[in-house]
Amino acid sequence: KRGNTVLETIERDIHRTFPKHYLFHNGLDDYNYDDDGEGDEDDAEEEGIEQILDSDDEDDVDNSEHDSIDIYDLDEEGGAEETRKKKSQHEAVLTEAKKQLFNDMIGRSNYAMSMMNINDPDSNRSLGNESTSKDNSGGPGRDEDQTTTSSSQGTSKELGHGQAALRRVLRAYSMYDTEVGYCQGMNFIAAMFLTFLSEEEAFWLLVVVMNEEPYKLRELFGEDMAGTHEVLYIAEKLIQQFLPKLSAHMEKENIHISMFVTQWLLTIYTSTFPFELVSRVWDCFLVEGWKVVYRVMLALLDFASKDLLKLGFEQILTYFRDFPTKVDGGVIMNGSLKIALKRKHIQKHVNEWRRSNAVYENRSKSTGKMPRRHSGESSASSTLNSTSQGGMMMSRNKLAMAKGFLKKTKEIKVQDLSHTLLPIIGSEKFALVLHNVFTHEECSDIIDRTEEKGYEIAHIYNGRTHETLRNCTRSVLNDNIMAENWFERIMHALNGTEFEEKLQGATWVKRSKGGKPLQAVGLNEMLRVLKYSPGQYFSPHNDTRFVRGKDQGDRAGEISRVSVYVYLNEKFKGGNLRFTSGSRYYDIVPKTGMVVLFDHNILHEGCNVSKGVKYVARSDVMYSDKAESFTVSVAGTGFTQEL
Repeated sequence: KRGNTVLETIERDIHRTFPKHYLFHNGLDDYNYDDDGEGDEDDAEEEGIEQILDSDDEDDVDNSEHDSIDIYDLDEEGGAEETRKKKSQHEAVLTEAKKQLFNDMIGRSNYAMSMMNINDPDSNRSLGNESTSKDNSGGPGRDEDQTTTSSSQGTSKELGHGQAALRRVLRAYSMYDTEVGYCQGMNFIAAMFLTFLSEEEAFWLLVVVMNEEPYKLRELFGEDMAGTHEVLYIAEKLIQQFLPKLSAHMEKENIHISMFVTQWLLTIYTSTFPFELVSRVWDCFLVEGWKVVYRVMLALLDFASKDLLKLGFEQILTYFRDFPTKVDGGVIMNGSLKIALKRKHIQKHVNEWRRSNAVYENRSKSTGKMPRRHSGESSASSTLNSTSQGGMMMSRNKLAMAKGFLKKTKEIKVQDLSHTLLPIIGSEKFALVLHNVFTHEECSDIIDRTEEKGYEIAHIYNGRTHETLRNCTRSVLNDNIMAENWFERIMHALNGTEFEEKLQGATWVKRSKGGKPLQAVGLNEMLRVLKYSPGQYFSPHNDTRFVRGKDQGDRAGEISRVSVYVYLNEKFKGGNLRFTSGSRYYDIVPKTGMVVLFDHNILHEGCNVSKGVKYVARSDVMYSDKAESFTVSVAGTGFTQEL
């Protein structure tokens, strides 16, 4: 039954996807087919192109000349140079014809996406877990008046070759990611990929943008569509911030942004806007992530604001119905670059949403992993299935197949330092380096946030010798949500390794007789971001244990045992993290997104920064055992100031 749901849903939506595009054209009666029943792609393409060529004005294209001259078989009098010129002119005509076909097709697809109802997630979900798919009898996800074919047999002569490819890509993804499956809107994205890429490349690019940071589109199509609601919240706040007059007018007319922005953002503009804008947006989106999506949204609304401010409720809705066909892609993209939107603006609203939305927190805790959206470059969710469909071998190493469009996804690596440090510190202690846990974008967001908040002097002196131990500046973020998410990210990176249980239970810590085992409960929510400029350092020291006081309620008695260093940048000289003992030492060169975890009792220092600025975030892993009596001590330097 579920398999039939997959076929029926995808069959329905491929009929709605770009119906006038030469790749996805419904009427193929004039197309020639090979003996195997498949349409000839070259014939189909030429047929679609010639439909446009024949419809052009004589001033634009001389059809008679086009029909009478074969530019690939000119006589000798034409010469090689004339052949190249004619070929170049012909290719230019074909390119413009393709663009016109794409624009014509995309304008006619507005109706399908306008039927989506974001306030009813179940009606918009077409395929997912079994409990959801059972209840899809109504709404746009299951239109009774749509005649569809539930079997793939006998359809090759009814659909364009692009539709057959689209069907295979969507079915393959629904099997690859059974948690999300298929949802209306994914068809436009996949079809847009197929206009540029081969079938297999389109599939793997779909896998990347659905599951990898900084795209993470699968969050928009999840069962509760929490990601979509988050995106709409951010969009609403950004409109209020950058277009306050328009926002006030919309509110006055009882227009919510979900009435017109949903289909823009859910498909990253592929379902409604012309080729020129769509291609430019996606070029930038694949490099920058969500920032460009919000920028373009603001540019579109700014472009339309003069008209919208004069209109009432019904006129505004009518205006947006035809608006996508009126925009100039070049003008919009140039306008978007003039909008002073920064990642910190987006991150601010992301944090607001996640703090106020209980669904997000519950979902994060129930899944045991951080739902990463709008930032970062993490690997695909571990819940995804590696299955084959349509001859595609779905191995993880093919995620970078579309490397011409995407930056290579970095894999998290775990490096054990306990044996390396044994000759230096004289005993085996807990110490790990986690590479690529956080992305450049995430780290940049934290730097922007702290720079906006401001830094204060954070010098530390030895109480006995008055020697300067630390001479940097510091910005403190008290953020429970971020601390929780960081801890989940770290534990997810260690999932399935021997270090997961070791960190979770602090197994290297000796317990008193009869004492209960320790249990990690999270990170210290007081996240300290240290900024080291040239000439600044942190002398050799041991990190102080932090114990929660009696005023902390149920969390009273929690104690820190493990230092957590998150490096936010790397374009500086010096500033290594050095584990030291006497004349022996071991240096770690900071890299963006690197996390270093180590026992508080390991002597270490932050070496002098000679050039540039170093940013490092500092926290602690907190443990709980209320039955155990802890003795707090500071080893090494003897100072008692809070680090």
